[in-house]
Amino acid sequence: TIGVFTPPAAGHYVIMATVNWQTGNSVAGRRNLKLIKNLTNNVEDATELGSSEMTSSLHTVIESDGTDNYRVRASQTTGLSQDIGGTTLVPGCIFTAYRLD
Repeated sequence: TIGVFTPPAAGHYVIMATVNWQTGNSVAGRRNLKLIKNLTNNVEDATELGSSEMTSSLHTVIESDGTDNYRVRASQTTGLSQDIGGTTLVPGCIFTAYRLD
């Protein structure tokens, strides 16, 4: 609910994030989706360039000692502004994590 994942225990985790960009997207530019560890360390980066991408996704496996925290950052870094879309039925950003046993 706060957009931050802190693993409850040391181990390996699968982290997945998807951003749904604004409906009717026709804005050209570079879209970035990043997984950030402890506010500053870039763990994974998914970048797309174009004008028709409606979603951006990243999937990765991390090893955590159980004290780190992870968050997702989404932005459009070139071209005009592009909003993250979403409704109550289809969220603008989905961020999930699962522990691997």
